[in-house]
Amino acid sequence: MNRRILHVFGGVLLPLLLCGACEERDGDPSRIRIEKAGGAGGTPHSGWTREASRSLRIVEARLGIRAPEGVRVVLADSEAELDPRLAASFRPWTVALAWKRKNEVWLRTDRLRPDPPGDFRTVLQHEFVHLCLFALEERGGKGRVLPLWLHEGIAQEISGAPVFSNQAEILASRTAKGRFVSWLELRDRLPERAEDVRAAYAQSASFVSFLCRLYGLGTVLEASRLFLGGEVDSLDGGLARLKWDSFTRLQEEWERRMRSGLGFLDFLSGNCFSILLLLAAPLVFFVLRARGIRDREVDRRLVAWDRRVYGDDSDHEDLGRQEESRLDRPIGPSGPEGARPHLEDEDPPE
Repeated sequence: MNRRILHVFGGVLLPLLLCGACEERDGDPSRIRIEKAGGAGGTPHSGWTREASRSLRIVEARLGIRAPEGVRVVLADSEAELDPRLAASFRPWTVALAWKRKNEVWLRTDRLRPDPPGDFRTVLQHEFVHLCLFALEERGGKGRVLPLWLHEGIAQEISGAPVFSNQAEILASRTAKGRFVSWLELRDRLPERAEDVRAAYAQSASFVSFLCRLYGLGTVLEASRLFLGGEVDSLDGGLARLKWDSFTRLQEEWERRMRSGLGFLDFLSGNCFSILLLLAAPLVFFVLRARGIRDREVDRRLVAWDRRVYGDDSDHEDLGRQEESRLDRPIGPSGPEGARPHLEDEDPPE
């Protein structure tokens, strides 16, 4: 009887429980549709759907915001397959875009890369953040929207990767020149020039990371809810109600820290650990070089000491041969004295 119960549990119930656990871990695939652009033939690989569902679940959990139902991911293999209304928005470096009105993510598969920041998972998580923030704006019911710098900063914070891999260098260059992108300009659009766009992404990521370290992402999102829901007149008002502070003042504080070098070190430690390793390489080199010099100096001193004690090399070799011949003599009852050898520091036996 017990064996039969075990068979039922192992053969029927256990697989069902495992399937349920997998579905919970991967997300609900029915909430996402992945399609080829333009009604092209072929069905996307099922692994893409699972990865998209998992990515959406991760983003929703970290933001505490549920995306709208029926998210659609459209895969375009080339520029010709893009919707004409979106084609102009795809710049040479753009991999994907979130379409607010249609709750869609359009993705250029020919621009995907195997590693972050251009891999499928990172790109989708970045765009899903935009969809969740779009939903937060709609639920506010006042027709208000969040500034673009906040959108892009949170998207990079949640996805765990910058849009461009060299953003640390870009930010360092802009800091040295004192040429930050205007926060007013970043409220609703990206700059036109490519180098300014890269700086805008780097600036947004660094500032939002600064906010999260200072007050936490939850506080930033709560201030956003207060503003979107009409409880306060501005985004600054939302943060003032929670922390007696403002985003405008913090932007000035961030710029001051960047110019002093503190903010750039924060950015490096948070996002560019490999660069810190490269910066440490010269220190390791100098430490090893100093150790080598010290070892050579010790050897030189030992040689000089030997020469002072034993004289020149020939005398030293003669003493060495005499010492070896003495050690070759038998020791013990059959030795020259019929007893153990005397040490130089011992008194001779009476």
